[in-house]
Amino acid sequence: MVGESIQSGRDISPMEAWEMLVGDKKAILIDVRTKEEWLFVGTPCIDEADQGSRLFMIEWRQLPLMEINSNFIKELQLKVDDQKTKLVFLCRSGQRSAEVCEFVGNRGYAFCYNVEGGFEGPLSDKRHRGEVCGWKKLGLPWRQS
Repeated sequence: MVGESIQSGRDISPMEAWEMLVGDKKAILIDVRTKEEWLFVGTPCIDEADQGSRLFMIEWRQLPLMEINSNFIKELQLKVDDQKTKLVFLCRSGQRSAEVCEFVGNRGYAFCYNVEGGFEGPLSDKRHRGEVCGWKKLGLPWRQS
C-alpha cells in the first residue's frame, strides 16, 4: 500500500472490480443491496473458497421504506477493522453503492470503490435489467439462491 493515495468514492467498472478482487486477496466485495435482492436476483461470487470471507452482504437501505440501515457502519466495522483494506461496493445499478462509498470514506476507510452499473445495471429500452451493463451482463461469476 506504500505510495497509494486515498481513493474513497472512486468509480470502477465491474471488470476492474473483478481484477482487483482476483489480484488482491485482501480486497473485499460488499454487496449493499437488500436481503430480498440477494434472495431473488442472485449474488456475486469471488471464489468458492473465499465466499464467506471476502464477500459480505450488508444492507445499506432496508425494505419496506428503503430507509438507511442505522447499523451499517457498525456491521462493516465488525467485518473489516483495517481501514486501509480495499473495499469494493456493489448494489443493483451503482447508485446506492456510490452513496455507501462516500459514507464509508467519510468515516476513515481509505480505499472505497463503487462498481459502476452495479450487479444488474440500469433499465434497458425494454425496461429489463441485466441487458445494458453490470456484473451479470459481463458474465462475471454469480449464483442464484
